[in-house]
Amino acid sequence: MGDTRTDDNGKRLLQFLLKSSLINISVGPTRFQANLATAPDRILLSPAISNKFCHTNVTKSLPSDHAEIIITLNLAIEKSNNIIERPNLLKTDWDGYKSSLEKALEEIPVQINNTNAMEDTYSQLTAIIQQELMKAVPVEKKSFYTPNDYPSKLSNSYA
Repeated sequence: MGDTRTDDNGKRLLQFLLKSSLINISVGPTRFQANLATAPDRILLSPAISNKFCHTNVTKSLPSDHAEIIITLNLAIEKSNNIIERPNLLKTDWDGYKSSLEKALEEIPVQINNTNAMEDTYSQLTAIIQQELMKAVPVEKKSFYTPNDYPSKLSNSYA
């Protein structure tokens, strides 16, 4: 992996890299001792970070036999022009939600005899709550302006 010899630690590191999804970035020699230059230092990147990887720079500016490794990543955030929709809880028909939820919940079995039945009932309950909520809460285009009284309006809508 860049050193002049392979020992048990190097073999374990190689096995770990082969099993993981981490990516090894080669940077060349990073340790300078007498007339020998070796590369014992590793840069391991996850796939998500490796997509942002630009380049490395190895400098001998440290008062050490190890070089400094500078990693450059592109962390620019791309601005999206897509309009994001969001739920508007202030305009939710809570009475309609309660009524449709009560009607939908009548279909869930009351008797639960075993763990599988409990898990199935939990899945049904969760799905029904989400489905009925999606029907009752209107979705609007995202606004970058939030009025100062928004928290009070939101808390009053639950009263």
